[in-house]
Amino acid sequence: QATPVMEAAVKRVEAKVEAAVLRVDREVDRRVSALEQRLSEIAKTQAEQGAAGEVEPQTMDEELDQVARTMKRAFIESFERSTDRVALPLVKVQRYLEEIARRAGTEAPGLREHLAICVSSLGAVLTDLGVETFDAEAAEDFDPVIHQCVGETHRDEVAANAVVRPVAPGFRSSRGQVLLPALVTVNRK
Repeated sequence: QATPVMEAAVKRVEAKVEAAVLRVDREVDRRVSALEQRLSEIAKTQAEQGAAGEVEPQTMDEELDQVARTMKRAFIESFERSTDRVALPLVKVQRYLEEIARRAGTEAPGLREHLAICVSSLGAVLTDLGVETFDAEAAEDFDPVIHQCVGETHRDEVAANAVVRPVAPGFRSSRGQVLLPALVTVNRK
């Protein structure tokens, strides 16, 4: 059974996710409105130029098609960036819950099942957002873009500045943007 502390933590996470979704919705609405306004201005200008005989009708249609394609591309890019902003706090919560679940296995076995459900549900949301996990490989060169060093060791059989042990997976957005680097221990000679 969930404890009051766990229920409060879940409610705080839910509130943060709802707030992030609202921010994304407002930003998307703002950008769509700006694009619609710009498209209206261009269409009005094109219509005025067409009425004055300054622009061929076919050219107007081609230019309006180009504006529509540009607007669609800008909207998709804006949405993807907004998705990344929503996904980042979610992957942080995912990692935190995974660590709690790992520790609960030895400290409070009943809690582990509830946390596993939370982790699974959050994982499904992240998958729907296009977030993917990636793992570090032992012996690969440490790369601060995709790795975060959480420990160091000294081993002669492993190259200097190489990953010794992956600790936790990293997360990438659907666009390939690293949201959280993989946690690793690194060999320092």
